[in-house]
Amino acid sequence: MSLNLIEIAQAQVVMGGSAISTKQLLTNIVNNIVNPFIYLMITAAVVLFLWGVLDFIRNADSSEERKKGQMRMLYGVVGLFIMMAANGIVNLIIGTIAQ
Repeated sequence: MSLNLIEIAQAQVVMGGSAISTKQLLTNIVNNIVNPFIYLMITAAVVLFLWGVLDFIRNADSSEERKKGQMRMLYGVVGLFIMMAANGIVNLIIGTIAQ
């Protein structure tokens, strides 16, 4: 059995009796695992932001509670930014590999 460098470079994975290339494997992982997780975290960030807005409005008379609402809004915006950046990085990597 000889080692052919072209076969090694293609790095095929055998799954279910059919060969899947590394690009297809990474695309499947991103589409089925990573993207749903990112969308879940984006949803959590939006919910956290809206919770902060409600706390901010509901507790307009208490400066301590308004600060808590402001911090929740800030955490929601930061989380949303991080998840959107992660989504962009993943799409950039997949786009680079797919070429």
